[in-house]
Amino acid sequence: MASFELATDPDRPEETDRFIFEGILKMPAPPPPPKVSNVIRSINSVRFISIGQLIDYVNELVLANIYKKAEQENPFVEQIQILCNDKLCKSNYYEEIVSANPNRVLLWPGTSVKKTNVYEDTVAFNRVDAISKGFLGVDEVTDVDGKTQKINNGYPSRIYISLDVIKGIETSFMKSLEEGASKTGFTVKKFLNAISREIALQTGFAVKIKYTPLPKSPVI
Repeated sequence: MASFELATDPDRPEETDRFIFEGILKMPAPPPPPKVSNVIRSINSVRFISIGQLIDYVNELVLANIYKKAEQENPFVEQIQILCNDKLCKSNYYEEIVSANPNRVLLWPGTSVKKTNVYEDTVAFNRVDAISKGFLGVDEVTDVDGKTQKINNGYPSRIYISLDVIKGIETSFMKSLEEGASKTGFTVKKFLNAISREIALQTGFAVKIKYTPLPKSPVI
């Protein structure tokens, strides 16, 4: 069983890194899966969300609400938004890179010829149809002389992280709050740093996502 869906607004069909999918790492002829809430799922399936889509949710469900509350107290407060897409965010290109644990962090190959989900004789999630672009890709850049050059890149927003990992991060933070170990609370910054740390660990620190504040636009 495998499914793959575009998770964004249908009015934005150009998105190439906003997906959610569910699949099974290695599926050897299991018994018929149970039917739960009108959705057929296997007990061995793993659900993933792309980093690009996860950041969209953080912007829309968390930061937007924080801004609305802050705006009531200060109408001049600036709205904060995190930018993470495959046009702005790129990483080093390692041709043979794979994730140490594709059940936690998956470098999905997508429609690319670079198979970032192959482990000797095992292909992770090989029953999921490749309908999206993969972690590795090529950009075409045109210089001032009009010459086009192809540049190999990795695209962090196309990395997939398991929803179980995200739930584990949340549970860990909530436990720290209950025990009084955390004085600053469960912040967006802490959450994103934990996501970045997981990706770094599973890629042997080949991919390290950093969050850099953009310079403020001048007020005219």
